Amino acid sequence: MSSTRSSNSAVQWHNMHSAQRNRRQCELGALFAFLVATTVQGNDCTLDDDIFKDHDTSNGATIPDACTALRLNGVKLGVEGGVAIANALKTNTKLVKLELHGNKIMDSAAFVLADALKVNKVLEEVVVGANLIGDAGASALADALKVNTALTLLSLGESSVGVIGATALAGALKVNTGLKKLLLWDNRLGNAGVTALAEGLKANKAIQVLSLRMNGIGNEGAIALAEALKVNHVVEEIHLGLNNIGDEGIASLAACLKEHNTGLKDMDLGINNIQDWATQNEIHTTLAERSRSPEEL
Repeated sequence: MSSTRSSNSAVQWHNMHSAQRNRRQCELGALFAFLVATTVQGNDCTLDDDIFKDHDTSNGATIPDACTALRLNGVKLGVEGGVAIANALKTNTKLVKLELHGNKIMDSAAFVLADALKVNKVLEEVVVGANLIGDAGASALADALKVNTALTLLSLGESSVGVIGATALAGALKVNTGLKKLLLWDNRLGNAGVTALAEGLKANKAIQVLSLRMNGIGNEGAIALAEALKVNHVVEEIHLGLNNIGDEGIASLAACLKEHNTGLKDMDLGINNIQDWATQNEIHTTLAERSRSPEEL
């Protein structure tokens, strides 16, 4: 009796997961059928979670030639969908902006996306945050940045990136000449990860905006960034809010701006462990003066 019950349970489990897999294939087919058939308004294709309700299934993934901006945020692509979109990028020559935020594409799809970025020469902006790509996915994308010169924005917020991923990205920054915005908010960089990135910034001549909010950065990380900003005058914005930077870190950043750096125009320091408000206000005053137009001076 027990053996029969176990056998029936196994069959039920198999049938349930087969049904889920078939439904997943239908959902992805519906998405790609839409991408093939749609008339894109203003070259901008934005889809939401309702896309699966009104379209039949189809095989294959194709991005319409008319589409230059594709936004698929939170549409439950999963690994299969992420891989399919990434593979389509290998031959697409029109898409400029791609957003896949919050789709759980995982590191498997990030690997394929990295391969696509090594050959794609037109894509300029990629948003793949909240996808659990981790250090492995970030490292693969960093490897692609060593040869890709078209990408100007990479957003990896909420991606579980730690020291390993940050170190790989730092290596890419040393040779990449095209990326202008690197968004790494809400990750696990810590002082060690930010120190690694700072080393990359010392050699980089392209990054203008760097977001490091919510990364557990303390004084050590802030001091490392200050050292990098002594030689890097290209970075214009750094977002350091919601970290653990204290007075020692803020003092190093203030001294750097006063004595060395002339390029930075904006630094977000909101919600840290700073008690020295005078020094923080000094930073804000310095940056505000730099940001004023010639007509305002």
